[in-house]
Amino acid sequence: SLAPRAPVPPPRSLRHTAAAMASMNYISEEQKKKDFQMMLACSTHLGTKNLDYQMTRYVWKRKPDGIHIINLGRTYDKLMLAARIIVAIENPADVCVI
Repeated sequence: SLAPRAPVPPPRSLRHTAAAMASMNYISEEQKKKDFQMMLACSTHLGTKNLDYQMTRYVWKRKPDGIHIINLGRTYDKLMLAARIIVAIENPADVCVI
């Protein structure tokens, strides 16, 4: 039988002061450059020939062969956002990244 579970406490508050938010967003230019080089080496920027309308804002341009090139700046921003959300979860066992 499934007994009702106690409510799970919410993750640590994502509300921070302006100073805390600024410090969370700080990544050295050197580290950012290394991250971009790794993404390029892994071909993260190469998309497909098919393009869903929801992805158009993330496409930088289209190559002559029809392959779309993804904007790594936007990709990096979304990765940093996801990282901040994952870090805010108190129990690491609750994290599942696909």
